[in-house]
Amino acid sequence: MLHLDYLIEQISSHRRWPISTQVLHLLRHYSEIVGPGLSKHTSLKWIKNGTACIHCRNSMWSYALHAMEQELMAKMNAFAGKILIEKLLIRIGNVQEKKAKDTANATPLSEEDLMWIESLSQNTPEEIRDTFVSFLKSYKGKHK
Repeated sequence: MLHLDYLIEQISSHRRWPISTQVLHLLRHYSEIVGPGLSKHTSLKWIKNGTACIHCRNSMWSYALHAMEQELMAKMNAFAGKILIEKLLIRIGNVQEKKAKDTANATPLSEEDLMWIESLSQNTPEEIRDTFVSFLKSYKGKHK
């Protein structure tokens, strides 16, 4: 069985989309890394060649981000397990409001579906397992 990180690397190199699984992991978990207070007013847009681009709501948040630049880079690099971010590029604007997930109408997954998801994800690398499980749960929930 092929690992998801291997497939991502193959697709990205084939399509000239140079992105690693660590970068994808950082992009997906930015809110958890910086916390709910900061993630409500900022968003991580991209990471390329050691530079992370963070958008914020206004100049006040831009100033705050510049003041905590070293701390943010340290948190993101610690989360990645290696130094991926060497510089922050802080821009004002383009921060979308986070929408709450609609779980009221969600159909619960069957025991069979949960066992299927567990069997597929057991050999998935730890750094992308949560993302992969979420993807499979979403897929199963929409294809009932």
